[in-house]
Amino acid sequence: MVISPPFLIEDIGFQLLFFATAGILYIQPVLSNVFRLKKVSILGEAIETTLSAQIATTPILLVNFGTLSLYSVAVNALVLWTVPFLTIIGGIFLL
Repeated sequence: MVISPPFLIEDIGFQLLFFATAGILYIQPVLSNVFRLKKVSILGEAIETTLSAQIATTPILLVNFGTLSLYSVAVNALVLWTVPFLTIIGGIFLL
């Protein structure tokens, strides 16, 4: 993505996307081993995913915006299950 427009790396949206994805790939397995939330509740995987992305993006949010929402982990975990459905519906409407 950065090859075509190299200035994209300076975009805050791209940075948040990159670090959230990296957090999900690298931090979520660690959280999964530490908390073992998947076996405890139905929302366990959603909480792990949200928390790992939040941990990875927190420095960018604090540097650029100077604030961090305390409710973001809970709200994102509750909304995360809608993403696959909305992606499919968006793809259908795009066609």
